[in-house]
Parts: sequence; C-alpha cells; structure tokens
Amino acid sequence: MILPHMTFREIQKINSIIDSPSRKSKMFAETLQLGKVADKKGKRIYSNHLDFFGLGNIPHRRVNHDPLTATIMTLMEYGPEGLPAMNLHLIADAISEQMKKEYGRAGRDLREAQMNFILEAMVRRAKPASFL
Repeated sequence: MILPHMTFREIQKINSIIDSPSRKSKMFAETLQLGKVADKKGKRIYSNHLDFFGLGNIPHRRVNHDPLTATIMTLMEYGPEGLPAMNLHLIADAISEQMKKEYGRAGRDLREAQMNFILEAMVRRAKPASFL
C-alpha cells in the first residue's frame, strides 16, 4: 500500500477536500486572485502561476488543484498527516490528464481501469509484514 499509515476513509476525505471545494476554499482562491486574469479584450481567462501541473485548464479543477491551495486546505481540514495523500492526488490527476492527451478519454479510462485492477490484485495478494 502506498500510504500504509492512512485508512481508505482518510484518503477519501483528502480527495474530497481537493475535489469538492468548500466555500472557504473558493473564497481563499478568490482572495489570492488565482485563476482569473483578463486578456486584452477584457475577457476573463484562466491563469494561475502556481498551477504547474496545468490542472486548472479543466474547469472543475480550478480550485484546490494547485500545490499552494491544496496544501493549505488539507492542513486546515485534515492536518499535516494528509499532505502525502494530497500530493499523490495532484500527481494522479496530472498523470490522468497526460494520458487523456495521449490516448483520448476512452483510452485513458481503459488504462486507469487496468491499473486499478492490477493494484487491487496486488493488495489482495500482499501479506502483512512480520516485524518479529
């Protein structure tokens, strides 16, 4: 298991913090003026210099998907123990977007399903480590 110190429920809580931004997350992003820049014609376009994964180009990932806001919201809602899960979430989203560019939406979905099947099989076969 990648995060042995966390339960599945705890990992899901971190995912929820990032993927379902609360009102305070949206207010925080608005305060920092993240994701809103006017072009020459005055039209608002997305631009966030902290979003080095480029996840904000997808509308539902404009809040909490840059490392700064994801870190702050995770610390506020869960604490420092949730930071590894938050980092893995952002990396997994970035990999997913890269796969979508390379293989298309259906190809990405197929490959993610294959990876999930393999990981589940590995977890089922894994035996608890003996420390004594």
